[in-house]
Amino acid sequence: MRILSILFLCLSVFTISSCGDDEDMATATALSAEAIIGDWNLTAYNNGGDIIVVGLGSNTFTSSITNSNVVVTFGANGNWSSVGDYDITVVTPDTTETTTYDDGIGMGTYTVTSTQLVLSGINAGDDADLDLPTVLNVAEYSVDNLLRLRGNTRETFMDPVFGLTVSVDLDTEMTLER
Repeated sequence: MRILSILFLCLSVFTISSCGDDEDMATATALSAEAIIGDWNLTAYNNGGDIIVVGLGSNTFTSSITNSNVVVTFGANGNWSSVGDYDITVVTPDTTETTTYDDGIGMGTYTVTSTQLVLSGINAGDDADLDLPTVLNVAEYSVDNLLRLRGNTRETFMDPVFGLTVSVDLDTEMTLER
């Protein structure tokens, strides 16, 4: 029954996220590097996914940032940084744990296209922090007001300590507001 519920939830999310008017996308304002330069308030940052260790099994998790006072700054030089405190709650099938951080969600470089923001250096304190840059697609954008992003990252790597193959499949949602 649990598998059936999960499949129904996934189908519902797919159906909801795939609906939309193509004309709205065509007339939407394109994202540009110049438009995001400056300070943005992180109002939402959520991750969900699976971590699979070959031979040992898998673990599903979600993480959500709450009580965010994080300010993300995009510089004209292609660098980004963040400051501020937040709580992050990580939920697995076995545990729920909330931790408070006071050092932002990371810093690194960024690139922008009309439909994507790519960030390297995200370190929000959960299992979703990968070495790969995070590719986020623009879900909603209002110039100088709102930037809602969604992404999916898949990475497979060899654990250097134990020699195990690890695969991560991660969905990310981020909302920035001015």
